[in-house]
Amino acid sequence: MKKPNEIRIGNVKAVVFKDQYNQINVKFEKIYKDKKDNWKSTPYFKKKELLLLSQVAKKTFLES
Repeated sequence: MKKPNEIRIGNVKAVVFKDQYNQINVKFEKIYKDKKDNWKSTPYFKKKELLLLSQVAKKTFLES
């Protein structure tokens, strides 16, 4: 497997990688800091964040 590539806009990130069958796979996540100032990530998005998620998805599609 090839090293994953990351595409990020703001706090939304896509991790792009090829599997053993050479197919492209993408994992989307939102990154944030918790109350103790530690970095965390989640696969969940609020409705107001979906436009940014779609921009990351479009950029991922065009660059992969």
